[in-house]
Amino acid sequence: MAGVFSVTLDDKRLRDFAGLLSGIQDGFGIAGQRAINDTLRQIRARTSRNLRQRIALKAKDVNRLMKIERATRNDLRGRLIVRGATRIPLAKFGMKEIKTGISYRIDKSGPRKKIKGAFVRDEGGQPRNAWVRARAGAGGLQTRAQNRVGRLPIFQLFGPSLLVVFRRHIERETIADAGRTLAKRLNFHVEKVFIDRGSGAGRTAEFFRPE
Repeated sequence: MAGVFSVTLDDKRLRDFAGLLSGIQDGFGIAGQRAINDTLRQIRARTSRNLRQRIALKAKDVNRLMKIERATRNDLRGRLIVRGATRIPLAKFGMKEIKTGISYRIDKSGPRKKIKGAFVRDEGGQPRNAWVRARAGAGGLQTRAQNRVGRLPIFQLFGPSLLVVFRRHIERETIADAGRTLAKRLNFHVEKVFIDRGSGAGRTAEFFRPE
């Protein structure tokens, strides 16, 4: 399961765009492809930053769950895919071993929290993570019954999934940001095509405005 965020040209903008560059060979595809892919790269970077301002994850752990599918000249559609429907192991949230158990922080602006009696271990080839005994309580965190070790009453601990955080806090902002960014990149690349092909558009030209 993944959250798919698409960056495309709507019908009106597509018609305006095609008419504007109709006299320039490949101009329509070149400018559109570059504008959409620029937008996706910028949105991916800003979405990663916005997510990391909310939850205490490292950039590499956020970025590996976001993938760009680029537009081409023949298909002016691009997508940012936010994966990570699975809850993230607590070890990724700054987990530390302390005398009484473990401490961690999920909310970037919040304090570190503790789980008494929790412990750290590697199990069955899985990455190092926090575990808790069944009767000890998990401090409100998600546990996974399927990750129980044999008959032992111990369970792994997990924080939220990246996709849930994105949809609850970032998605609406991302959609608005993408619209503004796409308009700017279209203006830049349409003008660049005119200049490169000798049509001489002025640097003050503005063909598209944010919705």
